[in-house]
Amino acid sequence: MKIQAKYWPTRWTNPEARIYMSGVSYEQIGNAATYWIPAGIGAICCLVSMAWLGWWYSRLMKTQFRECVEAMDAIDTEDRDENENEV
Repeated sequence: MKIQAKYWPTRWTNPEARIYMSGVSYEQIGNAATYWIPAGIGAICCLVSMAWLGWWYSRLMKTQFRECVEAMDAIDTEDRDENENEV
C-alpha cells in the first residue's frame, strides 16, 4: 500500500513522492479477517482448559495434603493414648 507523501520534505520538488506502508496483500487481509475469530476462540478455549486443569490439580493436592495431615494427627492421638495407658 502506498500513500502520497503530503508532508514529505521533497514534496515540493517531487510531487510523485509516496510512502510505502505495508506489504500485506488484499488476499492476506481477507484471510486474516476470515480466520481471526476462530483462532481467537481456539486460544481462549486452550487458556480456559489450562486454567481449569491447574485449579483441579491444586484442589487435588490440597485434598491429599489434608488427608496426610489428618492421618498424622490420628497417629499422634494413638501414641498419646498408648502412653497414657502405660503410666
